[in-house]
Amino acid sequence: MNKKNIDNYQKQEKMQEEAIESQVYQWLKTERAGEYVHESTISEEDGETWIMFTDGTRGNANLLGEYFIKVEDEDDGYIIKEEIIEDLSIAKTQDGKEIEVPGIMHGHRKINMTKKPRKRTPKKAEPVVKHSPEPTVAKKELTTDPVIILLEKAKKEKHSYEIELNVDAISKDLFGVVKDTFEEGEEKALDYIVSLIDMEQLKSQLKEKLKEVYNGKGNSI
Repeated sequence: MNKKNIDNYQKQEKMQEEAIESQVYQWLKTERAGEYVHESTISEEDGETWIMFTDGTRGNANLLGEYFIKVEDEDDGYIIKEEIIEDLSIAKTQDGKEIEVPGIMHGHRKINMTKKPRKRTPKKAEPVVKHSPEPTVAKKELTTDPVIILLEKAKKEKHSYEIELNVDAISKDLFGVVKDTFEEGEEKALDYIVSLIDMEQLKSQLKEKLKEVYNGKGNSI
């Protein structure tokens, strides 16, 4: 082996050692999802910070944490798999014929990420120290707020109130088509509309209604 070959061999060996000691990253997105790269240098270009990798590629530092992440080594990170979503449901027409109805996400790509299990060194067994068993006491969250304490102890009564509710509903024509075309179409359409109700908005409206009632502006209690 001549001197030039020896120098090249030593250079490659040094690069491999530096790669092992350098910061390791794993790609989470793009076609490189799942791959590991080793940091070489960090450089500035046109006001952007770039992390240069030993394989000749680079990553924008602004994408760190979203497109690629820091990991301890190649046994750390995630197992990443891509799959095509099959979102199909079977619906029956009025004449009893079954048809496939694609869902909103049918055909879309989905990335599944599973955290890699870390290899743990078994701990040495510690001597067992026996203690006298302590009586178990049921724990209950306590509040010191006098208002809440008073309300908790008060007797409750049932009341009915009328409130206005804004709902993202479908047109009557579309509802009629679904009802007449699909088996259980009416129930499914109603369930869908109800699922769109903003519960926080509903609670807020009920709170305002109660405020009116207790201040004497609405139905008396």
